[in-house]
Amino acid sequence: MIQILLTFDLELFLGNKIGTVENCIYKPTLEILNILKKYQIPGIFFVDAGYLLALKEKKRHYVELQRDYDLFLKTLNLISKSKSFIELHLHPQWIKSVFKNGRWYLNNKLYRIQDFNENERKEIITESVNLLENVSENKIVAFRAGGWCIEPFYKIKYILEDLNIFIDSSVFYGGCIKTNFYSINFKNVPKKDLYPFSDTPLKEDPNGKFLEVPITSYKYTPLFYLKFLLSKKLKKQELTQFGDGCPIKSKFFNKLKYFLKSHYYPVSLDLYRASALKNALEIALKNENKFFVIMSHPKRMSCYSMKKMEEFIADCIKKHFNFISYRDISKNYLKSKI
Repeated sequence: MIQILLTFDLELFLGNKIGTVENCIYKPTLEILNILKKYQIPGIFFVDAGYLLALKEKKRHYVELQRDYDLFLKTLNLISKSKSFIELHLHPQWIKSVFKNGRWYLNNKLYRIQDFNENERKEIITESVNLLENVSENKIVAFRAGGWCIEPFYKIKYILEDLNIFIDSSVFYGGCIKTNFYSINFKNVPKKDLYPFSDTPLKEDPNGKFLEVPITSYKYTPLFYLKFLLSKKLKKQELTQFGDGCPIKSKFFNKLKYFLKSHYYPVSLDLYRASALKNALEIALKNENKFFVIMSHPKRMSCYSMKKMEEFIADCIKKHFNFISYRDISKNYLKSKI
């Protein structure tokens, strides 16, 4: 029986327009929680602790940041009081960001936590975990790197180990992304839906303490993106994202390649990608996968996303599929290893 993890990366945008906590985080999370409550299933929210730490540090000097911090905490409290869970996500460029004249200026040259020195890495990750555990009143058991930048893992391995975090969920099979600030290459990772590792999640190690729970990937074709463009024109309102920000600008060639060649990307409820969810699950079932991990961003979700999410959940419940959390995996798989 396949087990499903509905995961959501709770964060703002990282481009010139980061968006607001209200529209990127609070409002879409409320809609998600309402659907989850209706079907009595858990969601897993990977919370960007980098942004939360930046707010905590600067809010005493800016009234507007105090409001953002309070609204973010309100959102996390709502998650904690539901059947859902909070886990660690981290975009560390917020840590050394500047807030001036009502605007954030991010240092995207520090996109990866590995770009900080050893003492800074330990302090940032430890403070992040402490903050999230205080808010959620639950133990953090899983990590997802911002921008999937989990490598080089050895630079954070012992920090996570000291904090008793042994699950990573940053990798997705076949993924290959290169930008001005970071790059990932998951083309040669094990084609499995769960495996142990030690020094790198790109290589299975049967004796490894850590466990990789990969995000399920799906091969998107150029035809998929052509359909998206057409649907966006026909269903503009339904496919408009909730978030009021924009991502880091991508070079024209990086956008064009989607229409030239098929590529792997996480299964998601973001915008039109939600249309591929059913087909992706059918492939996972055919491959006899035990886990199906969906990665979505509330800021990138839309009315269409919510509609597809509810249809998907209702269909899975009808087929008696289970919706689980990383805590379930931790209890059932890692208990004997730690």
